[in-house]
Amino acid sequence: MFNQLLPHDAEGDRQLKLPSLTKILGFVAGAIIAAEGVLITAYAAPVTVNGIGGIMGQTVLIAGIQLLILGILISGAWFLRDKEFRLGRISRIVGRFLPIAGIILGCAVALEGAVVAVNAGATVWGGIGGIMESTVALAGAQLFCFGLFATSLWFLKEDEEAKASLSKLVGIVAVIGISAEGLLVMGLASPAVVDGIGGITQPTVFNAGVSLFILGLIALGGWMLREKDFSFLRKYGILERLPSYLILGASFAVTIEALFVMNQAAFTVIQSIGGIMESTIMLGGVQLLVFAALQPLILGVPFVAEDKREARTALLALLFLMLLVPAAMMF
Repeated sequence: MFNQLLPHDAEGDRQLKLPSLTKILGFVAGAIIAAEGVLITAYAAPVTVNGIGGIMGQTVLIAGIQLLILGILISGAWFLRDKEFRLGRISRIVGRFLPIAGIILGCAVALEGAVVAVNAGATVWGGIGGIMESTVALAGAQLFCFGLFATSLWFLKEDEEAKASLSKLVGIVAVIGISAEGLLVMGLASPAVVDGIGGITQPTVFNAGVSLFILGLIALGGWMLREKDFSFLRKYGILERLPSYLILGASFAVTIEALFVMNQAAFTVIQSIGGIMESTIMLGGVQLLVFAALQPLILGVPFVAEDKREARTALLALLFLMLLVPAAMMF
């Protein structure tokens, strides 16, 4: 009786399939989130955050426990995916509910990470000591990344070629990185002074982070929508290719921001974290440019592009973006 309740492979017990790459990555993402929950739970103590105030140790403990539970549930959802239960109608309900549950759980983790990053402040953790504002912002941003990554995996098709899946994963990780950078800028936003430019107000820095955050999410939405069938929109022309155009449009806007950062790179003093070398600013702009350029590059490869027209459009967009680089650095 007990064995009948256990999940088994749809093709039979003798022909178990190896787990897909997305399934492995989803399980690992959930495990990492759970491990972070364990870490917070183990070191639960009163916390004082600059700009927010004191947080009781019990509240920190609850935060760690719920993060642990979310991580376990995310890993559990991926473990149960593609399994069948000999429970008739219940198995069909579970099969339909799992993707929705996985998406909701991942979004919950991403939201928590975003809240931590945006509200980052110098922290005093009982039993540990002082934690810099930048460290808190980084902790929130990486939690946001894992939650959003676990969510996006549910949109990928498992029956694709490995090279196509890997290419899409690279594109997805890149746009999540763009959003995470935006979160970091938002969390560390404060008045800044740039050599050769002068003072920059806190709202200006914050808005720059918001733009990166939104552009990354737009591109991610394009990747997710791209996995859905929009053939019914074929008669409307451009609407059928809307997901790809969202990705290309967002990558173009991020490229412009990256080129601006590279062009204006100089020693910068940000009130919340101190001085930043010109080379560090330049590297930040370069990696933003790389993340943006990866989007049309991946869309243009034959095993990812829907057809020759999409591949040609993406590669032309990549060429245009690359031609902007020398022009931007001349002025």
